[in-house]
Amino acid sequence: MSAANKPITSWIIFLVFVALVQSCTENRPTDQVNVNYPPSTVGALLELHNVPFPAVTFMDEPPGKLRTVLMTAGSLQIEAALRYAPTLFSVERTWSEANVKAARIERLVYSNIPHQETQTVAPRPAAN
Repeated sequence: MSAANKPITSWIIFLVFVALVQSCTENRPTDQVNVNYPPSTVGALLELHNVPFPAVTFMDEPPGKLRTVLMTAGSLQIEAALRYAPTLFSVERTWSEANVKAARIERLVYSNIPHQETQTVAPRPAAN
């Protein structure tokens, strides 16, 4: 390849790259992107998955220091590790709904709950 063709080849490669990037960004459905995901607070998480507050399970370690909340939404088990704040400490291990909903989420883990099929077993006939 001659020295005169190198700049032209470089420009062609550059233009192809720009065209590919442009086509990828134009076809992305931006109207379907949830700008509130991942949720930053427990309240936003509850609202996102339509989980009522009484359905939340609290995990505190050491006792009284709320660290994690668990909930089930459909076939998902959701575990949210919380950023600790003094409002999440309770000697009685009872936390106000407002304080828990305002708690910031540090880590969010989604797990699928395996579908468990029930099996019906016929009772044994009585011995005569």
